[in-house]
Amino acid sequence: MRTPRTSVARQQRTIIVRIMIAKIADLLNELRIAEAERIDQEQIRHTTTIGDMYEGLTASVLERAIPQEADLRIVSGFAETSSGVMSGQTDCMLVSGSGRQLPYSKASV
Repeated sequence: MRTPRTSVARQQRTIIVRIMIAKIADLLNELRIAEAERIDQEQIRHTTTIGDMYEGLTASVLERAIPQEADLRIVSGFAETSSGVMSGQTDCMLVSGSGRQLPYSKASV
């Protein structure tokens, strides 16, 4: 049976974790804004390259936010169902497990 102190301590820890997550989210958002300005300063007009830069920025921010212990990775490529049905190309995915690298490509499945 929990004592009132245990319950209060757990609530306090939950509040602290939520505050920490909010602070980290704010920091990552500031990083995203600053780096997006850096991308805009390049004055690149090639839309594929612009897309690549923003996808790279998104992946960079996500990689900083995900703890390494979580066994999660940021990849681009395709999702595949257990029956082998393949999705369309996805620029940036948060995945668990190993998947597989497509030959001669940076894309994963």
